[in-house]
Amino acid sequence: MGRITPRRRNRRVYQPVLRTWLNLRQRISPEPQDQETEHPMSASTSAKLLDKLKVVKQHLYNVWHMPDRFDWMEPLPAFHRRWVIVATVVLLLSLLWPYSDPQDARYSPEQPQENEMPLQAGMQNNDAPPPPRVAPTNQTAANGWQEYHIQAGQTLAQLFRDNQLDVNDVFAMAQVEGNDKPLSNLKAGQEVEIQHNAQGQVIALKIETITNEQIEFRRESDGSFRRVR
Repeated sequence: MGRITPRRRNRRVYQPVLRTWLNLRQRISPEPQDQETEHPMSASTSAKLLDKLKVVKQHLYNVWHMPDRFDWMEPLPAFHRRWVIVATVVLLLSLLWPYSDPQDARYSPEQPQENEMPLQAGMQNNDAPPPPRVAPTNQTAANGWQEYHIQAGQTLAQLFRDNQLDVNDVFAMAQVEGNDKPLSNLKAGQEVEIQHNAQGQVIALKIETITNEQIEFRRESDGSFRRVR
């Protein structure tokens, strides 16, 4: 008989792939030491929280049972003692708590309305145009003379402007007023009489000086003026 050759064992192909995957997994996954170190830290923080809760609970318990040690409240049961103390604390807080007077709150909105009334009135007065400055006059329909009075700080030219008269007539009369210059020396309260024609043109002017002297100017046919007296 011939010798039987041993059967060759086939090598599995997936073993190298498996080893490679295991190596990569160890590198990617966190080390178990880190997890072990984290657990004690979380345990320590939770232990601290539990200790704090126990301390708070103990304080609340002591406060709640504090009335049990009050001898002066001995006739009352523990339940009544606690609620008497709670009612006393609430009463003290209500007495010491700051508050505003309801009357002040009720009348305070009305004050701005009262202040708005003078303000609105002032605004309306500011919007209204100022009244024109007109000297007191007395008209006589018979001869067309009209009386004016010089105001404080007013000149004859300003008097003509305020009453819509031609100011050039004042300049024409000033050229013939003479050396005494009665038109340039008018005083406050002094009377001035002006005569108009049918077209409203000034044809004559009279003034009375401080010395009761009558001075008159009349228009000529060429438009100029001459002093009559």
